[in-house]
Amino acid sequence: VGGGLLRDAVFLQEIPLVMQDVRYLWAVTAAVLVGALTYRLADRFEQAIGYVDAAATGAYGVYGANKALLAGLAPEAALLVGVCNAVGGGLIRDILVREEPVLLKPGQLFAIAAFAGCLCFVLLSYKYGVDTEHAAWIAIFLTLLIRVLAVRFNWTTRAFGWWHARGDDDPDKRR
Repeated sequence: VGGGLLRDAVFLQEIPLVMQDVRYLWAVTAAVLVGALTYRLADRFEQAIGYVDAAATGAYGVYGANKALLAGLAPEAALLVGVCNAVGGGLIRDILVREEPVLLKPGQLFAIAAFAGCLCFVLLSYKYGVDTEHAAWIAIFLTLLIRVLAVRFNWTTRAFGWWHARGDDDPDKRR
């Protein structure tokens, strides 16, 4: 819901879907209740949840990018909207629970995978004229693939500034 709120209210400047249909709010409420009641079981399904989350990241990114393209935004803007739609919910979640947003920490390729999937979708559907549904499935699979490979091979990002060692002005020593 958080990514959709950002997409609709901030970027597309329309009333968010979650505010137009009360069923979204009931679905979120039900999900929170189920999550609270089954929280202890989550450890047993951590890997499966990771795969579902990776696929959902791709789906949210594609949905946001497509909605932006349909609203008449430029492909570059649609790419930004798609990525924000994909990662916005997690960002809002982290802020609401007073944690440093995962998006802002070095770690697994989360936003990069969303970016790659959205870029793939925008290029295939907008630039190359591939059917929207086919482009969406390819982009979702690409996002999932990048996330799974990142977890499997421990591909991670680093904090900005990692190349500049403190007090070391000699570039040859940093290599």
